[in-house]
Amino acid sequence: MRLTPAGNRFLDRRDALFAGAIDVEVEQMLLEGAGGELDRIASLRSSSCLVLNVFGPWRQHPSVLARVLGVETQHAQVSFEQKMPTGLAGTPPHLDVLLDTPTLTIGIEAKFLEIYGRTPNSLSSSYFRPGVWGGLDACRRLAERIRDGDAMFQWLGAAQLLKHALGLSANRGNFRLMLVWYRVDHPVAVEIDREIRRFEDAVGHEIDFSAVTYQELIPRFDSTYEPLPGYYAYLANRCGLSTSETGANRSVVNVRGGR
Repeated sequence: MRLTPAGNRFLDRRDALFAGAIDVEVEQMLLEGAGGELDRIASLRSSSCLVLNVFGPWRQHPSVLARVLGVETQHAQVSFEQKMPTGLAGTPPHLDVLLDTPTLTIGIEAKFLEIYGRTPNSLSSSYFRPGVWGGLDACRRLAERIRDGDAMFQWLGAAQLLKHALGLSANRGNFRLMLVWYRVDHPVAVEIDREIRRFEDAVGHEIDFSAVTYQELIPRFDSTYEPLPGYYAYLANRCGLSTSETGANRSVVNVRGGR
């Protein structure tokens, strides 16, 4: 296991991944995405690498992942870097993880350390053409506030979340948009929590939106059942994610439309 001279990347991206986190099909998904995620996996700060290590092994057991995310089903499919065209020109939003079930689609936007750097929020003028947002009036109003310079979001990529909501609305019927982020002991984490609440207050009555940290998510799995041998030990040793993390019983932040 070797690093580059700068010490910030693995020379072989396979060293960054849990065995079984990625296969030929997943590699093709990443190659077809527009973000060059396959090349980014080797970085020690790679959000894509963390996504694959956590969610990749569950592709062979998608109903278990669905149950952890609150959907009881025997039929589910997990994919990565899935395009959600909005009907606008340019690169469509890509979801880090997409869980499709017969009754609900869950689109996951996942963040690692990049969420601790100030995030620019912007949407091109095409998002403000008449009819673009359809029935998502609250999302449109929040997009307009961001366009007009409201600085309510400094860390949370609210504009990106709005694009995902629009893409899911255009391509799926019943959907949930989910943010999964990595919490570290830093004052910015408190600000991120506050910004998540602001986002919920603005659009949570209109769309099904959930936010959960990786540290809260992993203990929801039944640690007696592993998708692959050594999965939980790897997450604990390499990713700092334990099935017995303090606060494991904290509820997923969840605001459903109509509530």
